[in-house]
Amino acid sequence: MTTKVFVYGTLKKGFPNHFFLNAKEHGTAKYICKAVTKNKYPLVIDADQGNLPFLLHLSGNGYNVAGEVYEVDEKMLKNLDEFEVVGVLYDSLKLIAVTESNNEHECLAYFMHGIKDNLLRTEYFQTYSSSLATTYVIHY
Repeated sequence: MTTKVFVYGTLKKGFPNHFFLNAKEHGTAKYICKAVTKNKYPLVIDADQGNLPFLLHLSGNGYNVAGEVYEVDEKMLKNLDEFEVVGVLYDSLKLIAVTESNNEHECLAYFMHGIKDNLLRTEYFQTYSSSLATTYVIHY
């Protein structure tokens, strides 16, 4: 069984945690496409967490966030939950819709665990880029 996962931060191609999706010992992950969220969400950069990107579960605020869609197996999904420190940094995956050209995909995405009040007053972004990530935290 496979599941589509939407990644929008350090797991994207060209970012320091992308290696995780390519590591066969973690399971399989197949790149599907670039996409944006169908609904708007706040994408914030948390300086207290090494400039990690987080989606806030506040649909209708922010932007249609850009990212990538991967099809992952159950083993990769389990390992991603551990890698993303679910319950501490991120909440369990939530189902969202993303679009690419004229296609829509139902995907799971990670959202920030809890919402820090100070992040509600920060700038929201449409995409996470290397210019936003002056310090990377690589999870192990």
